[in-house]
Amino acid sequence: MNLNGNFQVLGADRYSVDGSSGGKVYLMGDKPSSDPDKVGREVMSAKADFDFIDQLREFATQFPCLCSVDYEMVSGAKKSITMKVTKVTPVKKP
Repeated sequence: MNLNGNFQVLGADRYSVDGSSGGKVYLMGDKPSSDPDKVGREVMSAKADFDFIDQLREFATQFPCLCSVDYEMVSGAKKSITMKVTKVTPVKKP
């Protein structure tokens, strides 16, 4: 199931090590953390395919920027649920 949300996209990176490859997209929440032990906005990482990072290059000079992010929830480490980004589109300012 594909989901969508608006996030500040900070950037992305990818890796390829010993036959395993993938990428990470770094997102920032739009509200300060509600955790009393944290200050400021939380930064999160989401999975992405290795080749997905190439799709972000056309927007690279705009980061960080508000983007519409398509994602799906997938199985992560130790039976956890994690976010996998499938599409990023910068939100045009009015």
